[in-house]
Amino acid sequence: WPLRAVEEWERGVYYIFGRYWKTVGPGRWPVCPYFMDVRAVPVVPTIIGTPLQTITLSDGSTLTFSATATLCVTDAAAALNKVDNYGETVIELVSSVLAERLADVDPKRVQPEEKDRRRRLVEALVRDLDLACHVFGVDVHAVRFTNWVTGVRTYRLLMDKSTLTQ
Repeated sequence: WPLRAVEEWERGVYYIFGRYWKTVGPGRWPVCPYFMDVRAVPVVPTIIGTPLQTITLSDGSTLTFSATATLCVTDAAAALNKVDNYGETVIELVSSVLAERLADVDPKRVQPEEKDRRRRLVEALVRDLDLACHVFGVDVHAVRFTNWVTGVRTYRLLMDKSTLTQ
């Protein structure tokens, strides 16, 4: 079909001979099959979730958490061209940056009774995440923790795959 659809909530990334040409808005865009293409990227806010993570804080105590982040693609060309799969990459990046930053903070800031300190901590995390994801054309607007438990004893059952028979 010689037309590609880009909906109102998307931006299209136009390619000619496999090379990025320009970013286009909503509408129907002509393409010559095999030589041209338009790939649509949603640019409305979305919410992603991190898996449950357990980290060791600087004082040796543990913090178990999971979070959600509100994201928005601001540069469709960067989202498609600067990373293999921006959706998966951003989830992994948010998870790792949160774990890394929370492991480095003063353990008093993660205590439930320190609401003001935790609010400032979350604001700093949003800035760090926005800076890390901006390379891929994604802005982070908010982070909310859906699970937050301090000092829980964690048991991990690890299995060595090399001992399994096939």
